[in-house]
Amino acid sequence: MAAPSLSTQQIRKIETLIQVWQSKLTWHHLVDRIEIELNIKTTRQTLNTYNSIKRAYDIKKQEFRGKPTPEFIKFTKSDLEAYRRIINLEAENKILQQQVSRQLDFIRQIAIQSSNNPLLTQLLNKVKQDLEKK
Repeated sequence: MAAPSLSTQQIRKIETLIQVWQSKLTWHHLVDRIEIELNIKTTRQTLNTYNSIKRAYDIKKQEFRGKPTPEFIKFTKSDLEAYRRIINLEAENKILQQQVSRQLDFIRQIAIQSSNNPLLTQLLNKVKQDLEKK
C-alpha cells in the first residue's frame, strides 16, 4: 500500500520529474518512474490529490498534445497587446510624418513668397529670432 502523504521535498522532486519528462506520459508510467528514480512508493490516486503535481502533469500532457500551456497563452496575449500597440504607434507615426511633410511644404512656400516681399522676409526673421530666444 502506498504512503498516504508526500513531503514537500518529495512533491518538488516529482514535479521536476514531470517537467523533464520526454516520452509518453501516463499516470502508470509516472508511478513506475517515481518508484524507480525517486524510491517513492505511491499511487495515481495519491498523486492526483496534490494540486501542484496534478497541474504539472496536466501541463506536460498539454505540451505533448500540442495544446498551449496557460503560461504560453499569457505570454502570447502580452505579445499580441505589444503587437497591437506597435501597429497603432506605426500608424500614428505615419500620420505625424505626413503632417510634418505638409508643414515643411508650407514653410517652403512661405520662403519662396518672402523672397519677393521684403516685409514678409522681415516678419519671418523676427519670428525666427523670437523662437531662438526660447
